[in-house]
Amino acid sequence: MEPWDGPASIAFTDGVRIGAVLDRNGLRPSRYWVTDDDFVVMASEVGVLDIPQEKITKKGRLEPGRMFLIDTEERRIISDDEIKENYANLRPYRKWLNQCRVTLPADCPSVGRVKENAPLLARQQIFGYTEEDLDVILSPWRRRATSR
Repeated sequence: MEPWDGPASIAFTDGVRIGAVLDRNGLRPSRYWVTDDDFVVMASEVGVLDIPQEKITKKGRLEPGRMFLIDTEERRIISDDEIKENYANLRPYRKWLNQCRVTLPADCPSVGRVKENAPLLARQQIFGYTEEDLDVILSPWRRRATSR
């Protein structure tokens, strides 16, 4: 399976709102048309339905990192900027950042190099290795290196 073999976008709904986001790679496009009778078509290719061009009022595409959302109660497409603005305003993130940020002094001493004779456990802790890192990531490398 290749990265572009998956869906062009991932659609979701709660029965009132209908939306879509691109797959994790964003390699396939997701294009949409809106008609003068408020019919919306989204697909990976334009022209999947035979809609006369004079009926189309808006054409667009879902871009990587963007969300497409229709609210059927409000009968409108909600822009990506509006969606993100609404979530950004749910909590006072700027206030929290300003209150909780710790600024290190310019003359803050740097951490020296790890001594070559430091115990293995100390070096693993300094570099943030967990048991899972050792078992899942490093052990297979070690087995492969010793089997050569």
